[in-house]
Amino acid sequence: MTTTGSGALRLRRLLARRRASQLAERPRTAYELLTRQMVEQLGRDLADLRRRVDQLFTTVVGAILLELLLRLWG
Repeated sequence: MTTTGSGALRLRRLLARRRASQLAERPRTAYELLTRQMVEQLGRDLADLRRRVDQLFTTVVGAILLELLLRLWG
């Protein structure tokens, strides 16, 4: 039980440190604003790329399964 308690305490401390180290809500300089916009755009681009790769993977798996079914029943 003490291991679980100490683990929960460490997790709380870690989360508190992460909240404290987060970026400010409003950028103070034009450089910070531009950098933040670029990073956010990069995140959106990566999410879109991941979605496309997932779709491609699903399409390939579907084609393989369809080919197997056609060979079994064809």
